[in-house]
Amino acid sequence: MRYGIGEVAARTGVSVHAIRFYEREGIIGPAERLPGGNRTYSAEDIDWLDHCVVLRGSGLSVKELCRYRELVRRGDGTESERIALLAEHARRIEHRQRLLDQALQLVRHKIAVYEDVLEGTANIRCIPGGDGAGAGDRRR
Repeated sequence: MRYGIGEVAARTGVSVHAIRFYEREGIIGPAERLPGGNRTYSAEDIDWLDHCVVLRGSGLSVKELCRYRELVRRGDGTESERIALLAEHARRIEHRQRLLDQALQLVRHKIAVYEDVLEGTANIRCIPGGDGAGAGDRRR
């Protein structure tokens, strides 16, 4: 079964513009064309696009995604290079995840402090230039 670009956009949540960009960059496709010139995509194309969306969303650059696609297209014998590319990306994701975990912990702490203020159970010491709930927060 073949799908038009609008159907692909609806199924994946990726804009038509982004699908065309991915095709221009060689990340997907090239799409088959109907006699009128309209692009059509297979279920396999949609699966690959979904895969690309996840990788891009996780921070893989367009350049790295192009390189990964090239390795996949070359097939057998490129597994070591694919592993190296994905392992490096996994390290970056893990680092970003640690930073996000720290940020989430801080934000949750701040929420708890402000909730205590609203309940009247906190004694916050004002810090010049701060929001009154900076590093010197005091909670009871």
